[in-house]
Amino acid sequence: MNFANHFPSSHNEGKAPIIRRFVIQTVQTVKERSPNDTRLTFYDSVAAGMVLCKQICVEDEQTLEICVSQLWSSPGTTVVDKVRVIFGGLDVYSNSLNVGAGSLCSDRFDIINRLKTNSTPRTPCLCDPKAVLTHLERSLAPTSTILKALGERDRLPNNRQIYELILTYNFSLAETAELKIHFPGLSGHVYESALEGGPFHMIFDSNKKLCFTADCYPSAKKLEKGKGYVLRAAIRHENTSYLDELKNLSAILRIKLASDVSLECFSTQQGALLGLADKKTKNSSWNDVLFPGEKRPLYFSAPKRGSIPKHAVAGDSLVGSVTIDKTPNRGGGPGTDRSVKRYSLRWEVGPALVRDGGASTPAQRKDKKPAGDHVKYKAQLDELRTLLKDRQFGEFDEKYRVAVGQKPDYVPFLSIRLERLEEAAKDNPNPDVDEILNAADAVVEKISTEDIASTLYPVVDSEDESEVSAREEAEKNRRMLSQALLRKLRIVKRTLDAMKDDDDVDKRTSYEQTFEASFKQLRKWNADMTAMSAEVSLMTAERERRRSRFACGLKALGSLEGANASKDMLELRRRLLLALNWRHVVEYEDRWKLIRNPKSYPLF
Repeated sequence: MNFANHFPSSHNEGKAPIIRRFVIQTVQTVKERSPNDTRLTFYDSVAAGMVLCKQICVEDEQTLEICVSQLWSSPGTTVVDKVRVIFGGLDVYSNSLNVGAGSLCSDRFDIINRLKTNSTPRTPCLCDPKAVLTHLERSLAPTSTILKALGERDRLPNNRQIYELILTYNFSLAETAELKIHFPGLSGHVYESALEGGPFHMIFDSNKKLCFTADCYPSAKKLEKGKGYVLRAAIRHENTSYLDELKNLSAILRIKLASDVSLECFSTQQGALLGLADKKTKNSSWNDVLFPGEKRPLYFSAPKRGSIPKHAVAGDSLVGSVTIDKTPNRGGGPGTDRSVKRYSLRWEVGPALVRDGGASTPAQRKDKKPAGDHVKYKAQLDELRTLLKDRQFGEFDEKYRVAVGQKPDYVPFLSIRLERLEEAAKDNPNPDVDEILNAADAVVEKISTEDIASTLYPVVDSEDESEVSAREEAEKNRRMLSQALLRKLRIVKRTLDAMKDDDDVDKRTSYEQTFEASFKQLRKWNADMTAMSAEVSLMTAERERRRSRFACGLKALGSLEGANASKDMLELRRRLLLALNWRHVVEYEDRWKLIRNPKSYPLF
């Protein structure tokens, strides 16, 4: 059954109507599940002659144990007249509550009242179906695995050796959110598991600073938006064959959505697919009753396009729960009320959806041939991005020569080449600075700043599709221009930092002038410098330092304080503090350096 109502009633042996404090606990033993999953505890005050009603969720075909006791802090003798238990509720019959990627509606769910027809009393159950998606789940594959034998300290009796498997995962967060790490088959299992519990794991930021730790019973923690997070998990056992089987263990990243996504319910599949109104979705008749043995169909529509997180990609899942029984409003958010049974619901995120009108605007319908060329160039650009991500520079150069030969003035091709040069320069202590500067200048020269200014800044008629399309193109060019200038500033800054005092003065002066000119041009197209990325804030602080405005440099770095503060930011902050002669703050920062930027990961 879905739920059970129990009614304890009592009276006290004294003459005065004294209120007693009771504790009521229910539990069911279910195989392969922790008792905490089925244990419920209530605290309530009961007066003489009072009847207390509690509704709880129970498991089918499992023994239910109910314990009613008087709280130790409520003295006196109380006699409980009787405890009456009534079983009821609805159930869902379906082959699966998982909805495939790209589906616009769910499969059929049958709501069933499984109570026997000869049950007494023959009370119908109220039906009030609701589906809520609360989390986004993303599967992470291990980027590295290490299996090693532990030292002499970690040995079992009879000199049995213990081995440790260390799994490393990398991930990023597009926005600040609460998340929890789940390891399928291990998390939530302790005594039933051959490994005696799930892996102990730790999460670090890009500077190897420890963010939080968890074990086989993980809890949700809040992490700031950022890149370069590292998850490290350790599993120990004396049998290496067990650990070998777990080398490809996936970690599930469970991220709390900023706002819950509610799904509309329908009584027909066509209604769910096409959003057709029917009598059960537009009035209170959907809160229907089901008598014992009765069955009704149920369908859920797809989530609204705007409700899906922008950072969700194909392969992710939106997960939540489905409730069928009607319950009183007890407050709290979705999933907090355990008085009714909740069925897990999973909605697979499909491929990226085409924007409304994105393929049929007048500007795109004027000439179909450029649209075809655009698709070809975009495919080549995606291939180049993949090669750059995998750092396959040799194959990248071959593909780039072919692509740029077909369209030499295509700005995205020039921009990704600049990105490739900068990426290769990270591992080169003596990069070709002039080549990078020339590549950046090539991007800047090909972008018409007059077109950006004339298209981007006037107010655009939102109903004119051609103006909207032109504005989007101008915004895209503005971003590419800003990225090119930013990469130019980074390589010049790196070169100036590496130069010594006795180096060529004219060359240093030339680089400083290049830095100043590039920064002014970047500021021209990004008026609100404080609201931009961390890289721009870092360059702003560097410019203020070179102009001996050290306090202004600290102000520019103020927005970068946090968990993902980079080493460059901390080093620049230290230089600014020394220039201001704030040595007491510098000493404080140095003491925290081991925590903010440890040299290695702790424990394992």
